[in-house]
Amino acid sequence: SVAANRPCYNFRVFYWYIEIPRMDDKKLESQKTVVAFVAGLLIGGLLVWVFTASPDKPTPSTSSEETPDGEVTGATETDETPETPTASETPASSAPVAQEEVNGDFSFSFVVPKDISHNYGKGKLSYYAENQAEDANGYYEDFYIGGTATNYPSDEVGPEIKLYMNDDNFVFGGITDEHPTLLAYINDVSGINMVGNGIGHDIVAVLDDDTENPYVLNDFYEADLNSYQKGTIRFPFEDLKEGRHKLILKVWDVYNNSNEVSTEFVVVKSGDIVLDRVYNYPNPFTTYTEFWFEHNQPGKQLYAQVQIYTVSGKLVKTLQKNIVNEGYRSTSITWDGLDEYGDKIARGVYVYRLKVRAENYTVDEKYQKLVILR
Repeated sequence: SVAANRPCYNFRVFYWYIEIPRMDDKKLESQKTVVAFVAGLLIGGLLVWVFTASPDKPTPSTSSEETPDGEVTGATETDETPETPTASETPASSAPVAQEEVNGDFSFSFVVPKDISHNYGKGKLSYYAENQAEDANGYYEDFYIGGTATNYPSDEVGPEIKLYMNDDNFVFGGITDEHPTLLAYINDVSGINMVGNGIGHDIVAVLDDDTENPYVLNDFYEADLNSYQKGTIRFPFEDLKEGRHKLILKVWDVYNNSNEVSTEFVVVKSGDIVLDRVYNYPNPFTTYTEFWFEHNQPGKQLYAQVQIYTVSGKLVKTLQKNIVNEGYRSTSITWDGLDEYGDKIARGVYVYRLKVRAENYTVDEKYQKLVILR
């Protein structure tokens, strides 16, 4: 018997007949020695080839078939047994059961929202697979679903929501341009309701308390990999009016528990550079501080200069840096509390000026105070 996935060789044995004329015994012995030596070389070479040959790995074969509804299903077969991932290789997931794969069989668990139709009827399971070379997809609907479970765990807490504008460096009251992006991180132990079947249970954003024209964001929610409990919402606004705005976001979980958060932001047109929320952190400090500021020139190169003065107006230190920020906030200018000569300056209160020039050569500047402790 031959084990699966092991090479199998077929051998043909050839016999060579060599006619040697009669000769005296001494010559006959010499001829036998030569023949034996040549035969040994041939047999040895054959054995080395057999036991060192490395057959190619089996090539996966793909089969596909068309379902009665015209959908194409595919499957990839191989004789190799997939290795079981170690704990460090297994994708992390906050879900207690999200997805598992063993020898090509996949299983997963999820929580069905309350907002489904509770009548019995045919269900549909859609699936997708890929092996970095080919894709396979299809669906299965030869099963029924309906009714309500009676032993499910209780949940009376709504989703956790973290709301930002553009990126997670945003703080309440920060500035943006006319085309900001709503960014929210959502987390709920039971899962997020995004089916949109229940009246009033959509993921909704309301701008400036205009409840008559809400933004429905169900299609903008993207779950994290291998998790039904966490995900991200990104929604782009267009052509917002200049000035201060209020944004409210409401999200439901699959048990129909809701949560609502709000933030405020200031739209500044992206022509001339505008600075806001200028400060240094930590403040007071001893040997290290960072200068933070917000601006309306995301993704553009800025030239920033910080000059530190005594309260009497004497310049003690100048910091300069070229900055490119993805978002609207910069934290990249730092200071070690030393003067231009590398000496420690005395403790006390100092005044600094932040001056920033944009690519279009517009300039803005702000003054603030800092305190040095020794």
